[in-house]
Amino acid sequence: MKLNKQYVLPAEFLSRLQKIIPPSKIDSVLCAFSVKRPTTLRANTLKISARDLRNIFFEKGVKLENVPWYRDAFIVKNRTLRELMEIEISAHDQNFLDPQFAKSEADSAGPVAKVFQTSLQVARDKGRLYYSDLGARSSFGEAKFRSPSSAPPAILNLYKEGYYYVQSLSSMIPLLVLNPKPGEKILDICAAPGSKTTQMATMMGNKGEILANDTSPIRRLRLEANLKIQGVNCAYVSGFPAQSLWIKFPEFFDKTLCDVPCSMEGRFHTFEPESYKGWLVKKVRNLSRLQKWILRSAVSATKVGGRIIYSTCTLSPEENEEVIDWILEKEKGKVQVEKISVAGCQLSDAVMGWDGKKYNPEVGKTARILPSETMEGFFVASLRKIKSTVKPRSSL
Repeated sequence: MKLNKQYVLPAEFLSRLQKIIPPSKIDSVLCAFSVKRPTTLRANTLKISARDLRNIFFEKGVKLENVPWYRDAFIVKNRTLRELMEIEISAHDQNFLDPQFAKSEADSAGPVAKVFQTSLQVARDKGRLYYSDLGARSSFGEAKFRSPSSAPPAILNLYKEGYYYVQSLSSMIPLLVLNPKPGEKILDICAAPGSKTTQMATMMGNKGEILANDTSPIRRLRLEANLKIQGVNCAYVSGFPAQSLWIKFPEFFDKTLCDVPCSMEGRFHTFEPESYKGWLVKKVRNLSRLQKWILRSAVSATKVGGRIIYSTCTLSPEENEEVIDWILEKEKGKVQVEKISVAGCQLSDAVMGWDGKKYNPEVGKTARILPSETMEGFFVASLRKIKSTVKPRSSL
C-alpha cells in the first residue's frame, strides 16, 4: 500500500511496522495514519453526568456517539474541536446542574500530604531541592461549579469551566484497567498534562488521594491548571524524578499509573509532519532505558498486593513488551502480569519477540490498541505486586 507522497512517514519506521503489525491488519493501520480522527471527549462527572452533558450538546445541535466500553466517553460526529470549545449556555439553560455535583470534599491533608511534607523537609535539610518546591501540596481552591445557593453565571462555557475533557479514546483505557476506587492512595508517576489524573479523580469521586508527579515545571503548570478547571481537589502535585520517586514513598501507594514518556508512534499522522519529525530508532532505544527505570520505581512505590498499570502511546516493542519482559526479570517472582480485558473494546495481541529475542510468555497477557479511524495506537500492561521489592531501610 502506498502512502500519500506529500507526507511520507520515516522509511525505517514503516519497515519496522511491517514486522510489528499482523499482515491481516497492516493495511488498515497504514490507512489510520492518514485519517483525521474525530474529536472525542469524556464527561467530567465531578461536575455533570454524562447523560446531562449529552442532552445539553443535543440541544445545541451537537451529535454525540456513545462509546460502548465507557459510558462517560463520546465521539463528536458533526463539530470540530474549535466549534465545540466555543459552545456556551445561558443561565436559563443551566437547570441541568444537580445539587450532588455542587458538593466538594473537605480540603484536608491526608497520608500523602503528610509524607510529601516530610520528604520535602528532608530534602531541604540535605540541600537537595532537585524537584519542584511547590509546597507540601497544591491547593486548588473551590471547585469551579456553583453551589445550589449561589447565583449562576450569565454565560457558561462548558469547555473552559471543565464540564468535559477532550481526550483520545485510547488514553482512557489505562484507567479503566487500573480501576481506581474512592479512598485509595494512587500514584500517577508521569502525570502531566493531567488527562488521566482528572479521569482518575472522577472515577474516585474526588475521594482518596492522588500524587500527580511530573519533572517538567512547564508541564506541571498545565497539570495544575487542568486539575483546577476540572474541580479536582484530591490530588497533590510534585516534581520528583520518576526513576527515584520510590525512595520517598517506598511501598506506599495502593495503585500506580505508569504512563511513561514515549516516541508517540501511535499518534503519527501523514498530514502532520511534526508528529514524526525527528523520529529515530536511537531515540526509541534511549526511551526504552528510561521507561524501564521509571516502571521499576513505580513497582517499588506500590504496596505488596497493589497494581501497576504501564502504558504508552507508541508501537515499538522496545518501549512496550520489552519493558515488561525486563521488569519480570529484574523483579523475578515479585510481580506478575494480569490479563487485560475491557468489555466491548477490541484489543490486539502483544508482540512476543523482537530482534531475535523471545519474551517471557507472561508478556502475552499485555495488550495493544492498533491505530484506527477512532483510536490512537496504545499499549497497556497490568502488573500485580506479589512480594516486596524494597529492602529494609537499614539496608538502603
